[in-house]
Amino acid sequence: MIPPAQDDLIWTGSYTAGGGGRADGIGALAAHGDGSLEWLGTAVNADSLSFLAVHPALPVVYAVAEQRGMVRAFRRTGDFGLEPLGDSQPAGDATCHVAVDPLGRFLTSACWGDGQVLLYGLDDDGGMTGCFPAAPSVDPHAGLDPGEPRQSRAHASLMLADGRVMTTDLGHDTLRVWNYVPGTGLVADHEVALPFGNGDIRGDLPWSGHLRRPGSGRLRRGDPSGGNWPRHHLVRGTWLHVAHERSDNVATFALDDVTGIPTGMVNDVQVPSPTALVPAPARPAGCSKGRRQEALRPSGTADAIG
Repeated sequence: MIPPAQDDLIWTGSYTAGGGGRADGIGALAAHGDGSLEWLGTAVNADSLSFLAVHPALPVVYAVAEQRGMVRAFRRTGDFGLEPLGDSQPAGDATCHVAVDPLGRFLTSACWGDGQVLLYGLDDDGGMTGCFPAAPSVDPHAGLDPGEPRQSRAHASLMLADGRVMTTDLGHDTLRVWNYVPGTGLVADHEVALPFGNGDIRGDLPWSGHLRRPGSGRLRRGDPSGGNWPRHHLVRGTWLHVAHERSDNVATFALDDVTGIPTGMVNDVQVPSPTALVPAPARPAGCSKGRRQEALRPSGTADAIG
């Protein structure tokens, strides 16, 4: 097998036996120019790392271990392997999502079980440092529910273009927007209260900017997704890759050049219990502080980022 080019590698989050899945850890796929994917194998053995994110300038992958309530970091090694980077960091109950700041200063984790939103600082090697819990959510519709108080359900984070962070809370039907303050973490900017009960719709803001219902088995009304329980998708050029957790496959569809609508499935590859698809960035020539800062420097900026 010819090793994939650095920019043609896709990491796969997954569930292992402890989470009801059939994978052994984070997987790796080679993405070919014709849209097809090739299973390369397991990059690192680890328990149910269901969602992944990558550092913007370093060969580092971050993952949430849902059942174990922690966030982990891994460094790329070899053609597609990964090795642990630093110690695992504790998170909240059922931590389900991780996102990385575009400038590589921090990452955020959202916890479905207890509603926590957590921020972890990142050092010059991409390792996680301090943990800063954000303020808990307050249900804006508390007076409308005659039963027990509704549980906060933090679900996803989105890094906004202006440097702020947006998080979703499906239990309280809210979108919360934060400012990042070094040494403090996330400080509330404002929140948007959605209509009562909108928590049944899962916000896939970090990946597509759209809302959808997971597990529907449909790309659009009437279009099969190519498997059972579509958990995540990735658009790569004119191709759409859809990960199916329960049928152990990733289906690839060609996209119309004009409309972007899927025109038909062109490839199907067996992947154990895939739950996330994240492209691996090209590895930089070195990982020194100067080179890291150069990689993160905005276009046209003369000064290094501190």
